[in-house]
Amino acid sequence: MQEDFINWNPEKCRELILRYQKTQDNELYTLLLAKYDRYLISLVSTLKRRYKYLRNEPLIDLYHTAIIGFSKALTKLKPVVTPGLVIHVIKAYVKAEIRKEFESRKYEMGKEIEESMESRNSFKEFTKMTDSISVHLITSSSVLTKSERLLLSLRFSDDLTLREISDKTKKSPQSVHYAIKQILKKLHSRIVKFRLGN
Repeated sequence: MQEDFINWNPEKCRELILRYQKTQDNELYTLLLAKYDRYLISLVSTLKRRYKYLRNEPLIDLYHTAIIGFSKALTKLKPVVTPGLVIHVIKAYVKAEIRKEFESRKYEMGKEIEESMESRNSFKEFTKMTDSISVHLITSSSVLTKSERLLLSLRFSDDLTLREISDKTKKSPQSVHYAIKQILKKLHSRIVKFRLGN
């Protein structure tokens, strides 16, 4: 195990996760968590700063919730996922778990809603598509253009707001929002056709 930890790379990470799925080895899980521990702390710290409804939450509570999301990512990761996408799958599951656990507190505590309902629904729609089929489609150049993949990456991997994406792409926030919505519809349509065997 020490050798695996020292000679770490994305391919090794993917290999160990798939091995863990088969063996449920606690020592292997501990190794993976130790390797991603700093990343999880950094991620929850970033989310805590970014979202007002998380700012009063203890960092330790967010971290414990992140571990739950991390554990789900380990069990749900599909063999088709390429090594470079493993970290994005983990991030998606962690964010989804934190939203599930804490987002309702926006309303309980009278917090400002930071995103429009459409934006939240777009995120939920995107996270539902992080299975083997969607990863294949998202990374396939025949399905999405380079600019479309960039928009999805900025919004869901880098967690940028519409205004921040607008500044980077020199497009209006409304245009960015519409473009992302159309990309998600395009992916959904392709996934449905793929599952129907068309």
